[in-house]
Amino acid sequence: MNSGVIAGGAMLMLVSIFFTIFTLGFGIVCTGPLFLIGFIIFILGFVIPEEKREVHNYNRTQPTPATSSRYCPSCGRSIPFNASVCPYCGLKFQDYITPSDKSIYCSRCGFENKPDSIFCTKCGNKL
Repeated sequence: MNSGVIAGGAMLMLVSIFFTIFTLGFGIVCTGPLFLIGFIIFILGFVIPEEKREVHNYNRTQPTPATSSRYCPSCGRSIPFNASVCPYCGLKFQDYITPSDKSIYCSRCGFENKPDSIFCTKCGNKL
C-alpha cells in the first residue's frame, strides 16, 4: 500500500467533483476523465508497494583518517594506530600479527631477518 499514490488519486477525484459542482454540472464532460484517472491512481495505490527508505544515523560521529588509520579485526571499529588493545572490544593485537609482519629466521645460522628479505643478511643463505 502506497499512501502517497492513494492521496494523489483521491485529490484528483476531489478536484473533479468540486469542478463539476462549481460549474453546475456542465463541467462533467471535462471532469469525467479526470475522475476516472484519479480513481485508477487511487486503486493502484493499494497495489503498488511503498518504497523502503534507508535510515541514516547522522548523530553518530565518524572518526577521521587523521586520528586513526587502523581497524580492529574483531569489531571493525576504527582505532588509534599505536593501540595495542582495542578500546571497544578489548582485543589484544599481539594475537593478530599477520605472517607478513613476522621476521624470517635463517635456517642455517638462525639470524632474524626482515619479512621482505630474500637472503640472510648475516650468512647470505637463501631464505
